[in-house]
Amino acid sequence: MSSMVNRGLVVLLVGAVFLLAGCGGCKTKIKPYNIAVTLGPSLYDEQAGGWPSVEVDIVSVKDPQLAAWQQMPIRDYFNGDPLREDGNPYRMTFPNNAPRTPAPTRSITAGDAHWNDALWKDAEWLVIIAWIPNYSGSAAGDDPRRQVLPRDWCEWKTQQLDIRVDRTGINVLTPKAPKQN
Repeated sequence: MSSMVNRGLVVLLVGAVFLLAGCGGCKTKIKPYNIAVTLGPSLYDEQAGGWPSVEVDIVSVKDPQLAAWQQMPIRDYFNGDPLREDGNPYRMTFPNNAPRTPAPTRSITAGDAHWNDALWKDAEWLVIIAWIPNYSGSAAGDDPRRQVLPRDWCEWKTQQLDIRVDRTGINVLTPKAPKQN
């Protein structure tokens, strides 16, 4: 009888080890998202009486190309860098004639054709890049006008990603999902 109990305990312990090792946790899954990009209030120009013209590109990037996207100077990207055309970005333009309220918002839906494009379909990362007028910041590498987000469903647990573009850069408003052990 004690032999049966010992075997039962061993089976339970082995199961617990696999569960703690992540075998029972979230599995990586690349999914399309609804992404809403809104201009933050710091961009509104009281003197000019309006919003500046802002451009935001969303690009889906695979692991091997990620370093190039992370290091590219934002000024170069918006001044004819081939990556802009080659990456098939989803472009959002915020014209400077929008009323103050509500703050201008542009979106890409999870059903948009971009998510089925060969460059987008299985890519692991989203790179969001903004051209913010009168921004003076870093030239390459870490630049707050660029955000790199994982497309892994385990990171978000929601299909809606909310982004705000402010005078200081891009802010991701959607919190990441808590880490599972």
